[in-house]
Amino acid sequence: MRKIHKYTIIIVIFTLALTTSLTLTFFISKLTSKYVLYDNNKIIAVASDENLIKKVWNIEYNEAKNQDLEIKNNLKLKKEPFSTKKDMSKEDIEKSLKNSLKVSSYEMICDDKVIAHVESKDIGDKAIEIVKDQYISKSKINNLKNIQLNNNIQYKECECLKNQLEDEVNIANDIIKANNEGKKLISFTGTTETLVNTISRGENKTEVNVNKEVEEKNEPKVENKDETAIVSTQNAIGAQPIFANKSLYVPTVGVISSYFGERWGTVHKGLDIAADTGTPIKSAFSGTVKFSGVMNGYGNVVILEHGNSLETVYAHCDTLTVKNGDKVEKGNQVATVGSTGDSTGPHLHFEIKINGSAVDPLSYSE
Repeated sequence: MRKIHKYTIIIVIFTLALTTSLTLTFFISKLTSKYVLYDNNKIIAVASDENLIKKVWNIEYNEAKNQDLEIKNNLKLKKEPFSTKKDMSKEDIEKSLKNSLKVSSYEMICDDKVIAHVESKDIGDKAIEIVKDQYISKSKINNLKNIQLNNNIQYKECECLKNQLEDEVNIANDIIKANNEGKKLISFTGTTETLVNTISRGENKTEVNVNKEVEEKNEPKVENKDETAIVSTQNAIGAQPIFANKSLYVPTVGVISSYFGERWGTVHKGLDIAADTGTPIKSAFSGTVKFSGVMNGYGNVVILEHGNSLETVYAHCDTLTVKNGDKVEKGNQVATVGSTGDSTGPHLHFEIKINGSAVDPLSYSE
């Protein structure tokens, strides 16, 4: 009897030992080393494979670097032995990083209201240009002399999530949508003039008859009709030339869409003349082609030297009809209107420079 009892005890002990061993083996199998990516105390990613986290991280880092974005997170990758944390898939790690990365950026502020986060001020300015072009095309007002933004646009340095950044097209669409819904996010004022072409001594001159000045205020609503309010009327005697310099050959025919000077916190160094693609661009003065080609921001551009430290610039062209070193006479064609470089629509960006510094083309006089 005692012998049987002895064997029973041995069997029980053996069974308990085996069960404990199996349980311990199972538990230890779950306690493997894990790599955990932290942002301060927040867990961003977990994986047994360190290279998986590094691979996904490098993709996000290089994308931010290519956009000149400074990452503001305090990220640290730690190895945790005997961790019970659950592995994340590659897709989950990518999603977690995209929803967690904070970058240096700018708040785009319209009349004290934040309307977007942008990686640079240029993106916000381009968005306003897109909206303005939409406004011009939908307003159906002939001979617009000038378009002025009625709102105060400012930029403030900040940090935001990388996935909150917007490009110029999305911002412009958001603005137009808000205006169409009656929120009146931004508005413009347009002034009209009657433009006429005259021929005098064999030269084309563009002049302006100021029969009346019309101030037009309207949000750029795509679907709604524009409303026009006449606020003043002036009677003109004769015609007034657009350019103060009587000897300057008007470089192209179109509507002035942006003037020289202060524009949304920056200085616009030229005169923008909106015109159809392919409209001829002609030399304002006789001179020599200093540069004919592609230039950052300007797109296809021609730069002419006229002596006495005077230069003229013809930017955003479609085609260039002269080459470096060519001699041109006043009124000779040098290019055609286009929308290359940093441009939101076909127009000529015309600059006059003296000793390398841009001056107002309209008020320039010899």
